[in-house]
Amino acid sequence: MRDVISIEPTSVIHWQIIRRYMLTMAAGNLLWEILQQPFYTLWQTASLAYLTFAIVHCWIGDLMIAASCLALGICTSRILRSRQFFPVGAFVTLLAGLAYTIFSEWRNMSIHHFWTYSAYMPRLPFVGTGLLPILQWFLIPMLSLCLARKLSLELMAIT
Repeated sequence: MRDVISIEPTSVIHWQIIRRYMLTMAAGNLLWEILQQPFYTLWQTASLAYLTFAIVHCWIGDLMIAASCLALGICTSRILRSRQFFPVGAFVTLLAGLAYTIFSEWRNMSIHHFWTYSAYMPRLPFVGTGLLPILQWFLIPMLSLCLARKLSLELMAIT
């Protein structure tokens, strides 16, 4: 049985795929956090310095969530031992991100009152979660996974 931490060509490829996923998630989530600010009341009441802090804070949280969801997807699909990450691992990664988002938005708005949506935020019926956070955790991971998949196919063709 191969050691999953070894420095084999396939191990290097996996780390390049993970790196591509995380870099895409980092860029996409930073842009999303900046653009969605008008959909929260903080945009109207906070100073520029505090808005900057809030964006960076949320962005770092996004990266932690992204890494955790990807790790769950990897563990589920055993990507480090086979090429079967897609579609099982991608599905688990997306589902974990969406589930956490719904829970986190509910907890941070309803229980802790850390933020509130502005009148511009479209909401999901029944749960009241903002549509933009849901789209964030569907579209950006989907794009990141697709780009990582493209890289994996290119690298596997080379080796």
